[in-house]
Amino acid sequence: MIKIHFADDVKKEVARHLIPEVYRQALSETRIEPVEEPDLQEVRLEEGAPLSFAAVVEIKPTIALGTYTGLSVQHAP
Repeated sequence: MIKIHFADDVKKEVARHLIPEVYRQALSETRIEPVEEPDLQEVRLEEGAPLSFAAVVEIKPTIALGTYTGLSVQHAP
């Protein structure tokens, strides 16, 4: 009876605590540095199965500078 009434609430509470912890761990392991909060998708938390979710994030682009020293520039007088 309790399981029927509170199962959804318990799942939400578990997800609320686990997702941030697992997300931070994944960021640390992959060395991804997002620029904003994640868009969580495909969150699955079922009894007897591991928590799974997809976190879509935006990251800073990698910028590689080319040779810029020794360039000559012409300018109008």
